Amino acid sequence: MQHVSPNFLNRSRQAFGNSKPVTMAAIKEIVSADTMLTLTQRRDLLSALNRIQDLFRVRLETLDATADRMRRLFSSATANQLRVSEKTLANVRSLVAKALRRYSQALPPITKRVPLDTSWTNLLGLIPVKFQRCALSRLGRYCSAMQIAPDQVTRETLFGLHAALEAEEVIKNPRSLLRNIVSNWNRSRRNISGWPQIGLSSPFRTDPFTLPLSALPRELQQDIACWQERALRPDPLDEEAPAQPLRTVTVEHRIVEFRLFASALVRSGRVPLEEITSLKVLVEPESFKAALRVFLDRTGRTQRVHNLARSMRLVGKHHCHLSIATLEVLDKVCHRLDPGNRRRLTEKNRQRLGQFDDRRNVIRLLQLPSHEAAQAKLVTNPRSPTIEAGGWQPIDRAVPYATHRRHDARFRGRHDDRRTAATG
Repeated sequence: MQHVSPNFLNRSRQAFGNSKPVTMAAIKEIVSADTMLTLTQRRDLLSALNRIQDLFRVRLETLDATADRMRRLFSSATANQLRVSEKTLANVRSLVAKALRRYSQALPPITKRVPLDTSWTNLLGLIPVKFQRCALSRLGRYCSAMQIAPDQVTRETLFGLHAALEAEEVIKNPRSLLRNIVSNWNRSRRNISGWPQIGLSSPFRTDPFTLPLSALPRELQQDIACWQERALRPDPLDEEAPAQPLRTVTVEHRIVEFRLFASALVRSGRVPLEEITSLKVLVEPESFKAALRVFLDRTGRTQRVHNLARSMRLVGKHHCHLSIATLEVLDKVCHRLDPGNRRRLTEKNRQRLGQFDDRRNVIRLLQLPSHEAAQAKLVTNPRSPTIEAGGWQPIDRAVPYATHRRHDARFRGRHDDRRTAATG
């Protein structure tokens, strides 16, 4: 966001209007005293507010009643970590959002709070599908508040909308909502006559690290094609050719590594892109080290960096025919990059498996098949599959549901008869 005006972002954060927040404890007191609520509504809201304390181990007095604070709280732990179901956590989040909208300055939802101006009303009226109109409603109301016409929407507008959503709305993932807005805008631009011909993309998108093959110098592309032909169809009379052809998936992976290594070398600043005219340039000792240092700065000394170095070293040996002295330098570099944990769990996998140190999680995993089977037996939807004599078949929707129930009963009866005959 460094290219967006700070003043514009500050105005955006106030686009949907809010003032100094109260605490969640004050919200709870207001809920308890609200005589307009039914007993069920009051019970559900108070239960959700109490669950916040139990689930996240925080006191309501320490929580500001703001959307941003609640979003950070709910994103700090998953349902599995909190030992509740996804549905339960979603219900708590929904009720908390409802309490905020109703009692935090008594503001209605954005879709009712901020009116659309005429230009946005006319534009959204061109969309025949309701869910697409709803998807672009927030953009239209934000732009109406900021006095931005439909033909003036830019990348800066999307930055401002994201800032407004973070500041005022309890949304699980504002960026996901922003992607949905961009997708529906571009769909409308393609399919609706009269829509502003402005293409939008995620404002957070950065330039890809890896250059496409077409962006590499033509000489390097030719050398890669030569290596590919030699790897897929080695000449049996060539003493330097591989003993056996490589698998297609292996060759494709190696080509990605060539692109990745060339991109890193360019980013290092040691060799300009136009001077990388062959694979041999990539495996020259100084260029080899410069490219690897880019990966080390990004991820540290990992097994992936070590594997990449070893792959490029093999290409240097068998395709580029490097001298023995040069190969010895590359060997030393590869040896120093070896993290030494090839036969051990990585730290990331160790953290993910750490949840099974809790015996309760192990029991839940072992009981998952029986739990899912029990849930499947509770399904009474006539469109769900049923067991037929020939195996699983979809239900014929033209046949009444009771007929399928009778057929299932007959099938179970035949199965019981066969089982009785076998045991008898």
